[in-house]
Amino acid sequence: MHRRLRISWLLLRCGWLVALLSGCTVPVQMVTTPKVKAPVDSDKDGVPDKDDLCPKHPGFKHQRGCNFYLDMDNDKLVGADDRCPLKAGPRANQGCPLPDQDNDGVPDKFDRCPKVAGLKMAGGCPAKDTDKDGVPDTLDRCPKVVGPEATSGCPYRDTDNDGIPDHLDQCPKVAGPKVAKGCPIKDTDKDGIPDHLDVCPEIPGTKRGFRGHKVGCPKTLACPIPVPLIVGSLFFTPRTLQLKEGSLELLGKAYQTLQKNPNLWVRIGGHTDNYFSKKESLRLSKKRALLVRNYLVKRGISPKRLKIHLFGLSRPMVPYSYRKRDYWNSRVTLKIIKQ
Repeated sequence: MHRRLRISWLLLRCGWLVALLSGCTVPVQMVTTPKVKAPVDSDKDGVPDKDDLCPKHPGFKHQRGCNFYLDMDNDKLVGADDRCPLKAGPRANQGCPLPDQDNDGVPDKFDRCPKVAGLKMAGGCPAKDTDKDGVPDTLDRCPKVVGPEATSGCPYRDTDNDGIPDHLDQCPKVAGPKVAKGCPIKDTDKDGIPDHLDVCPEIPGTKRGFRGHKVGCPKTLACPIPVPLIVGSLFFTPRTLQLKEGSLELLGKAYQTLQKNPNLWVRIGGHTDNYFSKKESLRLSKKRALLVRNYLVKRGISPKRLKIHLFGLSRPMVPYSYRKRDYWNSRVTLKIIKQ
């Protein structure tokens, strides 16, 4: 027995010696462990998102990533008072939402038809809506005519049938276009140009008048300066304090009228287009009115006779939808308030 063990040991030793002498080497393989991705933890609270009930709010591990000491559902209940900390509910139901079997937004407690989806205004029951205006027939005073909820399903009244409802119509009993807010358009001088577009509303003119293309004014004469009205408008280059050439001449004529009539008191109104905000428009209209006032004061007109009013963009001469609105609305008006 001992002899056999010794022989096997000698053979084993010799096998190793033969392998070393013959240059045989056993290749060594490097074992690399694969990289394991760290679990995603959005709120960095140590609980992976897959196990986190509140992945967007940091919490505690024993609360599965939530912090039930805070009001997480914004129902003003915290801790043991809130049996549903992740779903808002009333205090009467211990912070849990009231059951709603038909998911119509009306809790079963208040739902007359808890198993059938319906409308809130119908008590949770399905309601007929013949005219499909969103107001159920039970509450619709005009169930066969489309109308808003504000008027109980009836259409807005339009007494003058001008397409503008009475609550938006400044002249509800007289038909007029939308441009004039439902009122008929006036044409004082009967020249076919409505007053709100006519630069010379009291003098007949043409659509393209004298030099400067003043709508509604005569071809050869600018708007005269009658004593009772002085000047209609002094026009400025849009968004600047620079008077137009024709307006500068009119300002000189206005000075002559004030000088010849010392009892006249004038209101100087500053206007702008709608390019700037209301505050900036008021500032610009003030600068324009002061420019005209200072011009007259330096020539000897008493400042007591000149009253400044700032209108900004509130009183456009032409609608803001008009193509040349910036030109016509950038102006200063002179109007007699006392004589």
